[in-house]
Amino acid sequence: MEIRVSPERVFVVTPSVTWDAAKEKAWGQKASVFGALSNLVFRPAGDDVQITKSELRYEPFWHIACHSDLEYEVKETLALPVKNTAAEAVFLDLAPDTQLEVKDGSIQLTALTRCRESHRKDEVVDGMTGKPRPDLTHNLKRPMTELREVDSFAPADAVVWVPEFRSSFLVRQELGQLMTAVQADRIITDVVDVTSIALFFRPVYAFEFLWRSKQKSQSLEIDGVTGESKTTTTTVGSRMTRHLSKELLFDIGADAVDLLVPGGGIAMKVGRAVIRRSEPKPSQA
Repeated sequence: MEIRVSPERVFVVTPSVTWDAAKEKAWGQKASVFGALSNLVFRPAGDDVQITKSELRYEPFWHIACHSDLEYEVKETLALPVKNTAAEAVFLDLAPDTQLEVKDGSIQLTALTRCRESHRKDEVVDGMTGKPRPDLTHNLKRPMTELREVDSFAPADAVVWVPEFRSSFLVRQELGQLMTAVQADRIITDVVDVTSIALFFRPVYAFEFLWRSKQKSQSLEIDGVTGESKTTTTTVGSRMTRHLSKELLFDIGADAVDLLVPGGGIAMKVGRAVIRRSEPKPSQA
């Protein structure tokens, strides 16, 4: 088996909603942010609800894409029915000198069957929970900037969430669902391509409201790309910016030997592929 891993990449999705526009939209929802039932029974006064905290944060998600191509041969015994009930033997045009005995109304042929299986996985995964987030797929087509130096990503007046799930875990998970075991007499092609290991940071504006007379708090998030809003249980300021590093985010090189089969030859081949990819090119004279 050959496993080919594409280079890891990091992108920052460009906000299409400004800070002022997000704040204006959040302020316009202060009367409804605590829910329809609360507003119906205890409708807050205009100055009783205030925004006490706000932040722009960049939340991580992964795009992992891979596909497999397996071509193999299997020897099979095929039973072909013979229509003539009086037949005792059959001679095929392809092998006229070979007599095939008819038993129970059929003849037995030994054949070599060539098979091919192809599978694809393409998934967007939340960097904090590790769960699929197909609703974030639209960000892949939005304007963005690629980070060449991950360590330098520290935007002013913004919080950057470091993903809790690393690339090696997600790639291992996708490959585990992609690969299938087959009983084959000969393997012709067995290739797995990991075509995308990309980390994205998307902008989210977060606001925390306080209903002073009730001493109730509620957080509201506004998507910095689409402008869509939703209430959330995530408290504004609950996470601080941590230092980003390529070694922290992309650890396939470190875990490659155990990526698929611990101690197995397949995993060793992955490890060598990763090492070759990361080696610097020799300088030309």
